[in-house]
Amino acid sequence: MDNEIINNMSLKVYNQISERLKIKKKKLKFTREQIFESDIPLVSRVLNNRRVKNKNPYLLTPTLADSIVKKMNFKSTYELVWGENTEQREEFLECFFINGLEYLAQVHADIVNDALVNYFDYAYSKAMYDHIVSFVTTDVHEIITRYNFDKNHAIYDFVEKNLEALIRLHKQFFKNKVTTKLVKNIQLFYDTVFLKYVRNKQSEQGLNFYNLVLQVLIFEEKPLTIFDEQIEENKYFKNENIDELPFDEQIEALGGKQEPNEMENAVNKVVLKGKKFIDSILDNQQYLI
Repeated sequence: MDNEIINNMSLKVYNQISERLKIKKKKLKFTREQIFESDIPLVSRVLNNRRVKNKNPYLLTPTLADSIVKKMNFKSTYELVWGENTEQREEFLECFFINGLEYLAQVHADIVNDALVNYFDYAYSKAMYDHIVSFVTTDVHEIITRYNFDKNHAIYDFVEKNLEALIRLHKQFFKNKVTTKLVKNIQLFYDTVFLKYVRNKQSEQGLNFYNLVLQVLIFEEKPLTIFDEQIEENKYFKNENIDELPFDEQIEALGGKQEPNEMENAVNKVVLKGKKFIDSILDNQQYLI
């Protein structure tokens, strides 16, 4: 099945191969014949990032790739495909893994979420999103915007913290694969090696914080829930002339009281302290994770 994220990632790989060879060709002052004299049109297609279905559907052919590595001083086909400069390769692979998490979030949302909640800002936004957006019909644009913003930051944070280990896994998988069936191999890497790594990074600390935020939100709405139940059960609820009742009976008809009861006071204290605790965790999360 085609996937836009994976297809776009493969196009970026093809483009960087073409650009890398152009720079290398110019630096070495090579002609196209010197690169691969037995098929000069193929060299032209590679340099111009042109893939022809019946000739070079994956841009490079194994034979051409071997020739380029030998003649143009690449250390390996892995460097040819993914970059010979360590810094540039790491920058590109950071993009590769960010795209990978976005892909996995489409097909394995729970696994990705359990790893990302270690970024506490995201855990907070996720709890708000899960608790409020699915039940509220009013404008929740601000909550959705913050959720998407924090999710993107959580993805970047995950990749940055795990980049060194992820690069090693990437090299082990792609070391001898050149670009043959590139799209299929990218998806295979994401669905197996990368997925396993992400699953093993599930954060108990992040999940605990997510559940804490969720619990405070539930406590916060508890008086409102009881208030709604009191309205529905009240004998005056369907009285069309409620405004004609004495003031005290209007309050009773609406299920409320002039002063908060003991349950409401207790819940308000719990919510207030819970929010302060949550804010303290968010303010100091760099020392807690």
